[in-house]
Amino acid sequence: MISQIEAKLLCGEELTFDEAVRLAGLQGKQVHQLIALAGKITGLYADGQIDLCSIINAKSGLCSEDCKFCAQSAHYHTGIKHYELLDKETILLAAEQVKARGIHRFSLVTSGKELPEDDFARALDIYRSLQKTGLKLCASLGLLDERRALQLKEAGVSTYHHNLETARSYYHEICTTHSYEQRVATIQAARRAGLKVCSGGILSVGETMQQRVELAFELKELHVDSVPINILNPIAGTPLAGQEILPPLEIIKAICLFRLVMPRVSLRFAGGRKEALGELRSLGFLAGITGAIAGDFLTTAGDEIEKEITLIKGLGYSLATGD
Repeated sequence: MISQIEAKLLCGEELTFDEAVRLAGLQGKQVHQLIALAGKITGLYADGQIDLCSIINAKSGLCSEDCKFCAQSAHYHTGIKHYELLDKETILLAAEQVKARGIHRFSLVTSGKELPEDDFARALDIYRSLQKTGLKLCASLGLLDERRALQLKEAGVSTYHHNLETARSYYHEICTTHSYEQRVATIQAARRAGLKVCSGGILSVGETMQQRVELAFELKELHVDSVPINILNPIAGTPLAGQEILPPLEIIKAICLFRLVMPRVSLRFAGGRKEALGELRSLGFLAGITGAIAGDFLTTAGDEIEKEITLIKGLGYSLATGD
């Protein structure tokens, strides 16, 4: 089966949903063949560079939404720090620090369903100042409409991030305070405004492998540009605190499937990879990962940027410069 699918993909044909589901059932040594295939397909469209980005938790906690995995939800008691939108000077300093360490893409991430108008106006002002750093600018500010998306673009933002989180068929198990359709509408608004879109999800929140395939096809249909792949890092106090994490090879298999469904997108390692994969995360790069969030995440620590760069270069990849 793998050889037939390989011949098909190498001719530029697309993987079907049924084929992806069949590949999802592979076990044992066949998973190694799947990794090799995903790496070969990645090589057709990627240039051997890994695109690193960094984020800042620009507004933390007290979120009105009930996403079951999230430490920042006001519905749960997780002990994280709560603070309002950081001042411009603090954010500019953070941006300059990551730039000095080899990162060329930077994003503000804020808690909450969407930013209030006064906070959004402050965010626009911060982005106008961030343009002077020369970094590529991304934003993750919750739900937004086309008007706000256009304002972000005018302020220098090139990419908007908004995850689907999981497959449509499983979404009701993860969040009930806003709809899947609202997430899709945000992605569509960003695209209409001319922004690139970064959207992915979280593995190991209780979904089936078929639902991971479903998520991949939903992202493909939305024509997203970058797909962050998070792995659940269970947070004490959240409903998923006791969730069992997928075995490493199941996670790697999912990465392969995302790559084969979306051969040309940037697949980006995001939160939870260190905890779930450890040193085996190097397999992720061989299976199709072409980008990564380096440094800390929202409420959890990531790998030190220098360690991540060492791992990437040790695998024979170079770093994208953003030029």
